[in-house]
Amino acid sequence: MTEKDLNKFAKKVADEVIDALEKKQKEWDDELIEELESDPNVQKVVRLSDRQFLQQQLVDLQGQLDTAIEEENYDIAAEIRNKIIEIKSKISKL
Repeated sequence: MTEKDLNKFAKKVADEVIDALEKKQKEWDDELIEELESDPNVQKVVRLSDRQFLQQQLVDLQGQLDTAIEEENYDIAAEIRNKIIEIKSKISKL
């Protein structure tokens, strides 16, 4: 066998091994998902959209801003205000 033939053979073997590993991983993933979905003790995780996540951050920051103003922490309030402006800008770009 030439080196070219060996490389072809090695690539073919590697491709088959990778395909087999990917197939097995998919089986394991499917089994895990099935187990998790059937387990009543596992809490469901909800993924927020980018917009929802940023809107939640705005709500949190607004609460922090109100507290900072009430406590007369104006430097902190200014930082929070800047974060709010930044997040509003991000939301407008979505």
